[in-house]
Amino acid sequence: MNDLSDVIFVIRSVGERTEQLCYELIKAQGVDSQNIVIVHENPFNLALKKSYEIGIKSKKSWLFCVDADVLLKSDSIQKLMDLAQRQPKRIFEIQGYIFDKFFGCIRTGGIHLYRTKFLNSALHLLSENKVTSRPEATTLKLMQNLGYPYVIVPLVVGLHDFEQEPFDIFRTMFVYSHKHASVLIELIDYWRKQSRNDSDF
Repeated sequence: MNDLSDVIFVIRSVGERTEQLCYELIKAQGVDSQNIVIVHENPFNLALKKSYEIGIKSKKSWLFCVDADVLLKSDSIQKLMDLAQRQPKRIFEIQGYIFDKFFGCIRTGGIHLYRTKFLNSALHLLSENKVTSRPEATTLKLMQNLGYPYVIVPLVVGLHDFEQEPFDIFRTMFVYSHKHASVLIELIDYWRKQSRNDSDF
């Protein structure tokens, strides 16, 4: 078993309906409530900056960031930590997969496990580049260019975007229309089909 006391957990929230459930699902996996912090910064680049700062200040080995619209599986934290411990020492970030309701498939996103010893460099890059559209993905790529790559491990850790408020769904779809413009036609087609049986769509 991995020592979860050496991990600081940050839930990044904009007030999603599942914020408290996200918290409870983390706590249920043996995480002390003192090691779980909920961040409400907005826009996202500020939430990411705050998350990195919390990770640095914690003096723990790992920062586990979870978006509040992600519901973790009951065994996912230990499994992800186990896979993370096997990675080379220069790996900066580890991520698994989520099942995304509005993509209708398994994909990456929503959870990020960072080695805190590299966070000062990431925080500097984040501040320098003032990235607003995809700050996390851009920071990961910049860190990779410095020789601190990220890795995606073969583990589905939970569900994404289930049980959300209509307002939050609308906001997410607006973001998707810009963030995932290259697949927007396919997504809209999927949403139309799903709307016959699910009012969320």
